[in-house]
Amino acid sequence: MYRLFSNVLIACLLASSMGCVLPSGFPTERKARCEKIYVFGDSSYDEQLSKGVSPIKLGPISASEVPASFPAQFLEPDGSYAGGHIYCSIEEAESGILEAKRKGIISAEGDWGIYQLQGHWDEYAYELHPNEFYLRKSTPVLRRVK
Repeated sequence: MYRLFSNVLIACLLASSMGCVLPSGFPTERKARCEKIYVFGDSSYDEQLSKGVSPIKLGPISASEVPASFPAQFLEPDGSYAGGHIYCSIEEAESGILEAKRKGIISAEGDWGIYQLQGHWDEYAYELHPNEFYLRKSTPVLRRVK
């Protein structure tokens, strides 16, 4: 079975210019299938949205410009803020909440929700670490989706 799959993969790679389609379930390039941008946030987003105010999810901030009051758990090793961690789907954002709780980055007791951001993935996303995407620039939160 492995040999068959390997042969199909090799054939598809060789024939990619002819529109070969990989078997169902095979991972494809993430960026190609993303359009909307999702993040997770706490209940303060809901409070602001209910008042007609769109919270702003921040883009990158250099280490020299990060306010002293900024939570350290969100900073990169060099002291900079990479921008909001973003997700391609609601399900990925839900997994992001679980991972952030497991790592102690966010409170396990918090009321966390999934929110859609303004903008298109191609314009706002950049990959800082393998399979970890962040906001390239600040953008408003549009609505809670879950």
